[in-house]
Amino acid sequence: MPGLHEVDVLDTPYARPGGLELLARVYRPRGDAPAPRAALVYVHGGAWARLDRTADAILCEALAASGRVVVALDFRQAPRPSLPGRERRRGGRRPLRPRPRAEARVDPARVGLLGSSSGGHLALLHAVQPGAPEGAGTPV
Repeated sequence: MPGLHEVDVLDTPYARPGGLELLARVYRPRGDAPAPRAALVYVHGGAWARLDRTADAILCEALAASGRVVVALDFRQAPRPSLPGRERRRGGRRPLRPRPRAEARVDPARVGLLGSSSGGHLALLHAVQPGAPEGAGTPV
């Protein structure tokens, strides 16, 4: 894949709502960075009922190859939807802390949220809740 960086991929649990383990796929540029990296949290589409964190791997890998850490999230799907699901909102940054952030050196002031289709809807629901304590200090 063309890009400035080779990419390492790691699946890691990030939340367990109601006993259901949710995984995040972390795409991390290989090698040291001179400064902490920007990061993107990516939420896949699938009509809230199908697909998972691997659905848009080519996009996530390309973004990581350009020097960003990308965290693609699974979320509870129908018939157990997560709209909006406090554990999902809280858990979205969890894959960046503590271990992956320490390894990848993520700048907490440069974390973005991106989603496709139903994942875009979930990202929007998270973004328009600026009063939520887990988003304190994050400009909307």
